[in-house]
Amino acid sequence: ASDGGIIFDNGRYYWYGQAMRNRGFGTNGEGGQVTDVGVVMYSSADLMSWKYENVILSVSNDQDSELFGPLRFERPKIIYNDKTGKYVLWCHYIKHPGDHTFLPGGGEALIASSDNVTGPYSAPHR
Repeated sequence: ASDGGIIFDNGRYYWYGQAMRNRGFGTNGEGGQVTDVGVVMYSSADLMSWKYENVILSVSNDQDSELFGPLRFERPKIIYNDKTGKYVLWCHYIKHPGDHTFLPGGGEALIASSDNVTGPYSAPHR
């Protein structure tokens, strides 16, 4: 889990970040690493022993999807929204192929939500 964070919820720590497996650099070499998996999560009661939970926000194989991979989810953060009762994930998001550019999709904000801290998180709201 790269570039992520930790949230404490109901007595457990949850560590999440961009999946490190199956990643490489964007096609144009414009910096940064991409994922073809998504955002993953691990949990711990003591911050020493970690259990893999799952992929909480998946990359899509559908070329028409906003989440078509490879792409980049940089520095994801999760908070709990008391008003809606949902967990909200937001991050810096770079569409396929995951290269920083000045073109649309080259660096945007992504917001996704879930009823559970361990997801799954919904398709992006941008």
